Amino acid sequence: DFSEKIVQEYMKKRSERTKRPIGDDTNALLKEIGAIDTKGNATMSGILLFSEYPQQWLPQSSVVFVKFVGTTPRGENGLAGYTRREELTGPLPRLIESAWNLIWSEMAVSAVVKGLEREETTEYPQFAVREAIVNAVCHREYRLKGRRIEIRMYSERHEEISHGGL
Repeated sequence: DFSEKIVQEYMKKRSERTKRPIGDDTNALLKEIGAIDTKGNATMSGILLFSEYPQQWLPQSSVVFVKFVGTTPRGENGLAGYTRREELTGPLPRLIESAWNLIWSEMAVSAVVKGLEREETTEYPQFAVREAIVNAVCHREYRLKGRRIEIRMYSERHEEISHGGL
């Protein structure tokens, strides 16, 4: 149930990162990284990384993104106070990328003119947003069922809620 395309993307990026060719034995590499067991069966981490739609087996592995109008989840008269809600699905690397793109599209950007140059400033530092998303996805306890990772953007803060310990 692994996507050949996703596995090949991983192998290419790994080869570029390590500056070494991977070789032709895909199963040996998948076994080495813990994506399959010694019998060739998919592990939970293998499903999360290389399945096109891991939520089929692990529905708790999706991410819910919500952009709230104010500083609380409630709007006026007790109604829902959000302007955007999206559920993100797919393998973990795609979840991270999708979450990043969503947050970036909703983030406030301001500009400061210094001399003749304009310098754009984002609401949150890129490294902090990236770290929060990666930590939420990587440190999630995927054996806990019933809750998904939540990304909440309020008017004055940004939260990631990920269930389980480190």
